[in-house]
Amino acid sequence: MGLVLVILGIVGLGLSGVPCLLGSRDSNRGQWASFLLNLAASLLGLAGLAAQFLGNEEISFSLPWSLPGGSLAVGLDGLSGLFLAPVFLISALGSLYGLGYWKQSENPESGRALRFFYGLLAGGMGLLLVSRNGVLFLFGWEIMALAAYFLVALEHRDANARKAAWVYWVATHLGAAALMVMFILLRNLTGTFDGPFASLDQASGSMGNALFLLALLGFGLKAGVMPFHFWLPRAHSSAPSHVSGMMSGVMLNMGIYGLVRVAGGFSHPPLWWGILVLAMGAWSGVGGILLAVGEGDLKRMLAYSSIENIGIIFMGLGLALVGRSTDNPTWTALGLSAALFHVLNHSLFKSLLFFGSGSVLHAAHTRRLDRMGGLIGVLPVTAVFFALGSCAACALPPLNGFAGEWILYRGLLDFSNHGSFTQSLVAAAAVGGLALIGSLGVLGFVRVFGMVFLGMNRSPEVVHAASGGGRSMKTAMGLLAASCLALAFFPQWVLPALERARLPWMSGFALPAAGPENVLPIPWIGRFNFLLVLAAGAFWAWMRTWGRKAWFPAGPSPETWGCGFAGAPSPRVQYTASSFSETVVRNYQGVFPLRFRRMSLRGFFPSPARFGVFESDWVLGGILLPATRRMEKRFARVRGMQQGNTSIYILYILVVFLLALLWGIGSPP
Repeated sequence: MGLVLVILGIVGLGLSGVPCLLGSRDSNRGQWASFLLNLAASLLGLAGLAAQFLGNEEISFSLPWSLPGGSLAVGLDGLSGLFLAPVFLISALGSLYGLGYWKQSENPESGRALRFFYGLLAGGMGLLLVSRNGVLFLFGWEIMALAAYFLVALEHRDANARKAAWVYWVATHLGAAALMVMFILLRNLTGTFDGPFASLDQASGSMGNALFLLALLGFGLKAGVMPFHFWLPRAHSSAPSHVSGMMSGVMLNMGIYGLVRVAGGFSHPPLWWGILVLAMGAWSGVGGILLAVGEGDLKRMLAYSSIENIGIIFMGLGLALVGRSTDNPTWTALGLSAALFHVLNHSLFKSLLFFGSGSVLHAAHTRRLDRMGGLIGVLPVTAVFFALGSCAACALPPLNGFAGEWILYRGLLDFSNHGSFTQSLVAAAAVGGLALIGSLGVLGFVRVFGMVFLGMNRSPEVVHAASGGGRSMKTAMGLLAASCLALAFFPQWVLPALERARLPWMSGFALPAAGPENVLPIPWIGRFNFLLVLAAGAFWAWMRTWGRKAWFPAGPSPETWGCGFAGAPSPRVQYTASSFSETVVRNYQGVFPLRFRRMSLRGFFPSPARFGVFESDWVLGGILLPATRRMEKRFARVRGMQQGNTSIYILYILVVFLLALLWGIGSPP
C-alpha cells in the first residue's frame, strides 16, 4: 500500500502543472488548481512513506514492458524513502510559495510554463528514486534534466539566463552520458538492466574502478561537487527563487543518492575510493564557502554555499567508504549517517534561504549585496526566517545543522584516533578542513545578513522597497523554519530512518547495528539546543528589564557609524559586501580564483572608484571553453564537407556503406 501511494504521489506531482496549462494566461485560477494538485500528491506521497516506514520492509514490484533489458521495476526502501521525503515536502512548499512570488496574472508569458515544468521536475526526481531498472532510472533522470533546463531558461529574454541554461544542459548531459556507459557496463556484467544497484562484488579490479569513476563523474556533475560545479552558480541564480530552492535543496540530492546506491553495492571497495571522495568533499567545502564569502550576488552566494554543503556530504560519504574498505562499522555508520542527516538538513535550510532571497528580490528588485541594507524594517518576518536559515547553514546551535556536522566530527575524530598513521593524517586534515568550513560559513552568513537586513539603505531601489510578498510566501518560509527547529530540538526523530537507510551498507559487519546512537548522545543534542534557547530567552528578558540600565546608563548614545561626520551618518561610510570580507579573501587569493577590482585614486579630485571581488570561473573559462575552442579550430578543416545539399549527404552515406561492405568482404569469417 505504501508503494502504491508513493507512485500515485509521484504521478500527481508530474501532472500538477497541467491544470495551469488548461487555464487562462491572465487568471490565477490555474495556479491555484496546480498548487492544490501538487499539495494532494505530496500528502499522498508522504502518507505512503509513513506507511512503508511503519511496515518496516522493502516493497517492490515489476511489470513487463516492451523495452529490452528487463521489466518495469519499481521499489521503495529506507534509502529511497529518505530522499523522497524532501521531494514531496519542498515541492508542496515551493508550489505554495510560487502563488505569491510568481503570480500567473503578473507573468502571463511564463507562469504556465513555470508550473508545468516545476511539476515535471518533482515527478522526474520521484521516478528515478523508486526505479529498480536502469532504463527507467535514466528515463526519470532525463525528465528531471529537461524540466530543470526549461526552468533555468524561463526568463529567456535575458542573455545570462540563456547562457546559464545552455551550460547546465551541456553539463547534465555529460553526466547522463557517463551514466549511460555505467549502466551498459552493468548490463554486460549482470545480463539485465533490472536491479542495477544490487551487489556489485563481481565487478572487481578495473571493472569496479571504471564503474565507480563513471558514477563519480555522472552523479558528481549532478551534485555539483568540485570540480564539477561550474554549472551550478549560474543555473541557481537564473531560475526563480522557489525553483532555486527546489534545485539546490532537492535536485542536488539526486547525485548523492546515485553515488550512495552504486558505492553501497561494493562490500569491500578499495581504500582510495573513500580517500578520493573525502578529499573532493573537503576541497568542495572549503572552496565553495570561500567563493560564497567573496560573492556579491545574493543568489549566487547561496549557490556557492550549496557547493560547500555538498562537500560536507561528500566528506561523510568518503568516511563511510573508508569504513567499508577497512571493515570498520563505526566509521561506516557515522560517516553515512552524517551524510544522510546533512542531506535532510540542507534540503530544509537551503530551501528556506532561497525562499528568503526571493522575498528580498521581490521587495528590493536587486540581487547585489552592495545595493541593499536596512531591509529588516521592511521585511521583519523574512529577516527572522533568513537568520534561522543562516544559523542552520553555519551548523550553529540551536539549529538543525549542528547535529549532522557533530556526527561527522565524531566520525572523523574516531578515524583519526584508531586509524593508521597515514589515515590519521588524512583524518586530521579533514577535521581541519571541516573546522575551516564552519568558520568561513559564519563569516559568510554574518556578511550576507548584515549587508541585506542591517545598516542603512545603500541604493534608491532599497529606499523605496515594497513588501516582500504575500501570505503564501511567509507561510511557506514559516513551515520550513518550523521544520528546521523540529530537527534541531528532536534530532532523534530521524535516527530510525537513518538506520534503515544505511542497512545495505552495514551488511556483513559483525556489529550491524553500530551507529551514531550507540556512540553519540543524539537526544542530548536536542536538549542542549532547547536549554540554549531558554538561556538566550532569559538573558533577553533580563536585558529588557534590569540589564540595560546596569550596562548602559542613561545618556546620549554615540553614533555607531559616525566616523567623524556631524549629524546623521551617510550610507557611504558603511562596509560594503566586498570590503567586509576583503582581508579573508585576499589570504586565499592564490588558492582559489578570485579577481579584485582595485581603487585607483590620483590627483586632487579623483574620479569615483569602487572596490570589488569577483569569482573567476577557472573550470569553465579556464579549462573547458579553451579546450573546446582548440578542438573547434582543429575540426574547422572538415567544415567544408557540410554543404547543406541533400544529394551530397546521400553520396556520403553511399560511400560509407560501400566502404563498410568492402571491409566486411575482406574480413575473415
